Amino acid sequence: MYQGNIDNLLGVVYLKDVANWFKMNKPFNLSLFVKEILFVPPTMRSLDLLLKMRETGIKLAIIVDEYGGVDGLVSFRDIIEEIIGDIQDATEIKNQKKKVLKSSDGSVIADGRSTFEEIEKFGNIKIEPGDDDMDTIGGIISSIAGRVPVRGELITSEDGALEFEIIDADPMKIKSVKIRKKG
Repeated sequence: MYQGNIDNLLGVVYLKDVANWFKMNKPFNLSLFVKEILFVPPTMRSLDLLLKMRETGIKLAIIVDEYGGVDGLVSFRDIIEEIIGDIQDATEIKNQKKKVLKSSDGSVIADGRSTFEEIEKFGNIKIEPGDDDMDTIGGIISSIAGRVPVRGELITSEDGALEFEIIDADPMKIKSVKIRKKG
């Protein structure tokens, strides 16, 4: 919640608190729901911020620049995930398994956001990205093609071992792809 402009932050309002208001049968006053947030400089170390969050119980921090302007927001979960890796709940794990499906003909249907590790784990196809900046199958295919391919297009991996058939795509990203081993 802010007043006047985005750099004048007052706090944060959680949707669950507003939803619980409906059960209280009281007049609505948004200021009752405003929770405190931390304001920290961009130079603060992640571990120090994590300890401060733990100490105060405040799970959101606003990063402010030297002029008091808002640079960004970081949550308790963001810091934990930076330290230990991605935290997935049961629904995310269940949906992740559906992102990569192995067909009876040996090909694999994958969501464009599937990682190479997911494709190897669930589809049993190993993909070696040539670019360390690429994390997803859609990203590496777009990199090979030099653009976002269109539906129905066939792209061959740089080593020639795999063929990628674009099943669904929009102008911004590959949504799903069929992966086949060649030869």
